[in-house]
Amino acid sequence: MSKKQKVSWSKGFSEFLGIVFAVLLALSLEEWRDDHERQKHGRDMLGRVQNEIIENRMVIAEAIEKSQKNIDGLKGFLKENSTEFDQVFVTIAAGSTSNAAWTSAQMTRAIGEMPLDTVAKLADVYETQSYYSDYVRYFFREFSNLTTDMQN
Repeated sequence: MSKKQKVSWSKGFSEFLGIVFAVLLALSLEEWRDDHERQKHGRDMLGRVQNEIIENRMVIAEAIEKSQKNIDGLKGFLKENSTEFDQVFVTIAAGSTSNAAWTSAQMTRAIGEMPLDTVAKLADVYETQSYYSDYVRYFFREFSNLTTDMQN
C-alpha cells in the first residue's frame, strides 16, 4: 500500500511567492541595467555631438580666415582698376561641416536620454549649420557663374 503524503499548502504558497519575487527582482534589475546603458549611451553621444560642433567651429573659423585674405586681395585688385583678371588667383574656402554624430544620436534615439533644453539648442545649431551648407553651395554656384562670365 502506498502512503498518502500530506500536501502543505502554506509551504507551496511560500515557494510560489519566492519564485514570483525572484522573477520580479530579475526583471527589475534588467530594467535598471537597460536604463543605465541608455543613459550612458546618451552621455556618450552628447560628448560626440559636442566634439563634432567644436570641430565644425574650427573648420568654419579657418575658412573665414582664408576667405578674408582672398577678399582683401580682391579689394586691392579692384582698387587698381585692373582689367587683367588672369593675374588674380582666387580660392574660396568654405569649410565642410559634419552632422554624423547628430544623425547617429537621432537614429539610435540617444537624444531621448539628453536634457530637452540641450536637444533643442543642438537642433538649432545643426539647423543653422544646414543653412550654412546650403548657402555655401549657392555661393559656389554663383561664384562659378561669375568667374565664367568674367573670363568670357
